Amino acid sequence: MDELNHRVKNTLATVQSLAQQTARGTDSSEAFHQSFEGRLIALSHAHDQLTSRHWISADLRAIVIAAVAPYLSTRRERVAITGDDVTVMPRVALTLAMVLHELTTNAVKYGALSVAGGQVEVSWRLVQPPSQPALLWIEWRERGGPPVSAPKRRGFGSRFIEGSVKAELQGTARLHFDKAGLRCTMEVPHEIAVVVTDPELGRGENRTTRPLA
Repeated sequence: MDELNHRVKNTLATVQSLAQQTARGTDSSEAFHQSFEGRLIALSHAHDQLTSRHWISADLRAIVIAAVAPYLSTRRERVAITGDDVTVMPRVALTLAMVLHELTTNAVKYGALSVAGGQVEVSWRLVQPPSQPALLWIEWRERGGPPVSAPKRRGFGSRFIEGSVKAELQGTARLHFDKAGLRCTMEVPHEIAVVVTDPELGRGENRTTRPLA
């Protein structure tokens, strides 16, 4: 009961924060409703993934697929997903689900998914930087959309992406406004992000990490 109470309070605090931030970033009740509803649905999908695993972990690929599902069900060529088999902690699952929702929404409104020929690539891998702890590296890359330029004013989505990864996951998220398409790269410490299922890996040896290119 204590765990359930703690989880519910955290969820309600998240919803309250989303409502406040969405209200500040929209200028009409209709825009607020649309944005807020989308963010609640993304949060709900992440909860579904965690509930199926008793709130112990979530499959990263499933989190990504849920975020971009509308563009996989009818036109699979619009989104490419590649990555290692990675199981992540609950907090990572919730944060990444919300981040990917913001990226998808932006791509639909302004980016690669706003035009017929645009594409999105989502990839991730476990990497081992030289003389540094292992980390989970994730990239969102858009191609074939309208020309991109850095915005004069940061919106809720940009602030949320960068701020949540830093605050919730002790990682970094960077938005790269390349002319060819938006890129977002994220790095999260392995010890915070990944659930180790192999007992041998729990002793500090991670055979699945690879050198950072």
